[in-house]
Amino acid sequence: MRETTDRNQGSENPDISMAQTGVQAHGLVLGAGADWSIVAVSGTSDAWLGHPPDALLGKSFGEFLPEAAVHRLRSQSQVLTELDPVARLQGCDLGMPGGVADVTMTKSGGDAFFEFEAAEAIPGLATELEQVQRLIRRISQKVKLSDVAIEAARTVRAIAGFDRVSLHRLGPNGLTTALATAGQSPLSADPSAGLLKAHTNAPLSHLHLLADVSAELVPLYLLREAGRVGLDPHPHHLSSLGPTPELQDALRQAGALAAMTLPIRVRDELWGVFLCHNARAHELTVGKRSALELFARLFGSELERAWDRAGQLARSRAVMLRDRLMGAPAPDLAADWLLGTYSAEMTAILPHDGAVLLTTKGVFARGNVPHGAFLDTFAAYIARRELKDVLLIDRMTDVGLTSESFDVAGTAVAALPLSQNKQHVLLLFRNVGSDPNRTKSWSSWETLAANALRASLLDALLNWSEVSHGSAQEIQEDQQRLIAELDHRVRNVLSTILGMVKLTGAKADDSTFDVQALQARIQMLTTAHDRLAQQAWGWINLGAHLTHEMRLAQPAAAQRAVLECGDIEVSPSAFVTVSMVFHELLRNAQEHGALQGAEGQITVSLTYADEGHVEIVWTETGIDASNPRPRRLGLTLIQDAIPYELQGAASVDFSDDRLVARFRLPAEHVRLQSEPSTGAESGPGIGGAALDAVRIDGAALILEDNLMVSLDAAMLLREAGATDVYTCNSVESALNALDQGEISFALLDVDLGSERSLAVAEQVWNDGIPAALATGYGSNPKILADFPPLPVIRKPYSFADLRKTLQHYFLKSSH
Repeated sequence: MRETTDRNQGSENPDISMAQTGVQAHGLVLGAGADWSIVAVSGTSDAWLGHPPDALLGKSFGEFLPEAAVHRLRSQSQVLTELDPVARLQGCDLGMPGGVADVTMTKSGGDAFFEFEAAEAIPGLATELEQVQRLIRRISQKVKLSDVAIEAARTVRAIAGFDRVSLHRLGPNGLTTALATAGQSPLSADPSAGLLKAHTNAPLSHLHLLADVSAELVPLYLLREAGRVGLDPHPHHLSSLGPTPELQDALRQAGALAAMTLPIRVRDELWGVFLCHNARAHELTVGKRSALELFARLFGSELERAWDRAGQLARSRAVMLRDRLMGAPAPDLAADWLLGTYSAEMTAILPHDGAVLLTTKGVFARGNVPHGAFLDTFAAYIARRELKDVLLIDRMTDVGLTSESFDVAGTAVAALPLSQNKQHVLLLFRNVGSDPNRTKSWSSWETLAANALRASLLDALLNWSEVSHGSAQEIQEDQQRLIAELDHRVRNVLSTILGMVKLTGAKADDSTFDVQALQARIQMLTTAHDRLAQQAWGWINLGAHLTHEMRLAQPAAAQRAVLECGDIEVSPSAFVTVSMVFHELLRNAQEHGALQGAEGQITVSLTYADEGHVEIVWTETGIDASNPRPRRLGLTLIQDAIPYELQGAASVDFSDDRLVARFRLPAEHVRLQSEPSTGAESGPGIGGAALDAVRIDGAALILEDNLMVSLDAAMLLREAGATDVYTCNSVESALNALDQGEISFALLDVDLGSERSLAVAEQVWNDGIPAALATGYGSNPKILADFPPLPVIRKPYSFADLRKTLQHYFLKSSH
């Protein structure tokens, strides 16, 4: 294709003007008016169509392009709108000498613009789209934004082939520093501040490719007509237009000869951009650009989905906090009780670094917050606002506040009014850094989270106000709530025992039922619950309990065990799980390990870490190497119970004469002791005839935080026909499982200890997935008031109840 040497070609014609910015030389640009006359043409028209620009301007498209090509262009351009102004067309035959071209179409006002580029020999769009779909599935499995960002940058680089791809948010002052970078030498470092500024001032609304910054640009000629306003030199940022001089200089200084911007939109707003740079000239086919635009659109949808999920989780946690607060004794709001006792729950709902409670009786603070005179100034500002709704401040300087003692430029605030008379306000402070280019400090899902947290606190305050007046009816409701709680605990125990019965028999080494193992496990549960009852369901000293269990297991064990425990306590919610693990370790030591022979030794150390968690190391030496390993169920409980039920960690290492088991108990389940230590029927069994009536056609999902109960339920669902069973112990893991594949049935425990399954219940309800709620509370209307109207199965799981639920869904659908 020959170069245009005269940039002023046609300038002597008073009806023709020249755009301020040139066009990249590898393509042809044509602009069409409402009557499909040519109103713009690039200086490459002679090489593409055999006619100079002044011969084309003002003429009809049909005089220079084949009728079939004009028909395709007109048909495709009619679907363009202001909201979706870009489309692409592959394999458009322009006739000689241009040949077959790929076309990018945009719309600007009443005009349509067409970019023509050499067509791919073999269009590869289908292959590119398959790659996009595969890569977007990998991204959907990530949870944290940092992980999503790096995976997305790698994906764009894999498709586009640039030396460096970086992902940036669009802040109030332009592009921020990179969230993630994927690259290789010589362009592996993040873009400089100057390059970011130059890109910010260049087109960002649509994909923009600069194939070679060193190439000479050719002119873009425009037709002057009565009433026609001079065209934007970047009409909708066509991909073949050249860069601004500022961007051109910045790219040269960065050693980049090619660049591309790929915008990311979330909820129709520009969220950020992929910046792509290459040390050499780099062109992309229309197929690849279409695939990249599809990926950016899907990536934006993934971000939106993540926000929606975060909002669902926050709402579910807020409901859980409300229920906990309502079950607590009515406190004096002026006390530090709310911030001290429930700070972890409030942080999980709306992440923050410090909190201040403003009341008529004083100001109470916790964490990283302003202090002294500046806090008084800010409190006075909040009082003047007379808040009726949640107020989110991206940085405190936005409201005109300054301070020499506190980083107001790097601090965001959420203000939650907690009373109708505006006398009580909760302030949540977040350290966001002092970067002036940062994006909004509070995302859209956090706005929902703030409102959900406020609503829960208001509900609790209203409940406390009503309780303070006292009434027989309220006392009776409190008693009913306590009875329901007791019933829930008992049913959880029964479900655990039922699972032990089934799994002990199913996993015995031979056909005989291991009665002794079952008896020992049930006795362990009895002992654990006795200790909880003795402690009024409070925290329990872990070392004292382990010493007691050692003596019960084998009187001589105390002389052959070294315990380095300290005064560490475990929470009542974690005690049964830890007891179960210790029981299995002791039983294995008796049957196969250190207590089986005469020379064995056990050492147990409990270490309280600075981060607040506890590390447990169980070591056995002097083991007879000929003895077998623990049986399957025992090993499952040792390795999986603490990670599954407490979100901790566990590992077991065997050698010829040694066993080392390591565990980590999360901080919320352990603490240093402040003072030194001194039935429902289960229903009929699972029979083949009953199962023939109803079947689960496909995979099933179980959301349950008790390992034994989930294993029992999984067996039941598999025998009911489930091809696969996804067992999840948290709302987040269940939502991920729903994203991974088709689920035919879901069994959801209502109360998961630290959260409720509300978000998952809403998801399966909205998706039309058959599901049941499992609870020890029964169908208590207050407990289930926020849940969709799903069938309720009471614990322990009964096949009769499950069969009834399956009949409700599957037999009904068969008619």
